[in-house]
Amino acid sequence: PQELLESKTYADGTLGNAADVVGPLTNGYVTIEDVYNHMSGVAGSTDLNGQGFSVQQVHDAEIEGLTLKGAGFDIQAVQTAQIEGVTLKGAGFSITDLPGFELGNADAKAAGFSVTDLPDIADAKTAGFTVADLTASPEYSITDARDAGFDVSDFDGAADAKAAGFNFDEVWDGFDQGTGNYDALNEGIVLAFSPQELLESKTYADGTLGNA
Repeated sequence: PQELLESKTYADGTLGNAADVVGPLTNGYVTIEDVYNHMSGVAGSTDLNGQGFSVQQVHDAEIEGLTLKGAGFDIQAVQTAQIEGVTLKGAGFSITDLPGFELGNADAKAAGFSVTDLPDIADAKTAGFTVADLTASPEYSITDARDAGFDVSDFDGAADAKAAGFNFDEVWDGFDQGTGNYDALNEGIVLAFSPQELLESKTYADGTLGNA
């Protein structure tokens, strides 16, 4: 394979592109990895996409140290290939490569990234992560939730919202008072805070909770 790939006949395109050589011409005698080793050694390139190979072919070749991004494929090509188990992170892309990331509408979680891959924790919610993802990570806790862009309605209950640093008024206003079990919701909010916190709240002072 090396002699063939180093020949003038291959270099001038007489044999077709690399995909032709691996496929119809040699029926796999010359492998994609042979082409990769030749390209990286001679030209310093790993653009297998430019040599006519598909995402699936390069993925199946399992070349050590080579990602799909490194092989010249873009995000759209990888997504279009729809290879089971392949994430954009696993394909070699960074979280900031994701379309829409700078606009705050990239689903980084679905692309295989974790909260700790974010360059700024403030982007956590807009990148598709939940409070549970945040607290499950080794670097963050529920006290980071507010900084991560989460609001009261993102928590499972008032106690968690309080643990994240929201006060009584924020929690009372943040949960939708018009849905679900109204009495149970209110009771949960009240019980999450101390009597002093409740009595010092604006919600109590303005009469929303009724009289003393």
